Amino acid sequence: MGLGDGETTYFYGMSKMTVANEVKHYPRYDNMQLSEFCEMIGRVAAYKYADQTDIPLSRKIEMTLDIIFAVIRYKRK
Repeated sequence: MGLGDGETTYFYGMSKMTVANEVKHYPRYDNMQLSEFCEMIGRVAAYKYADQTDIPLSRKIEMTLDIIFAVIRYKRK
């Protein structure tokens, strides 16, 4: 299952933590923290492999990371 701009924007937005007064603290609002990024990868993995119910989420995340890492020519150990 492919991801479109709508899905990726939704996953990004749902992974972001609330920032009080985002106008005043815009750098914190605009940048993604590691925990937010990890949550986004989990959301993408769950969506991408939603039809494969026999695979645990941890394995879906590994498969998603393999796809992401291939872009930068990196392999998971």
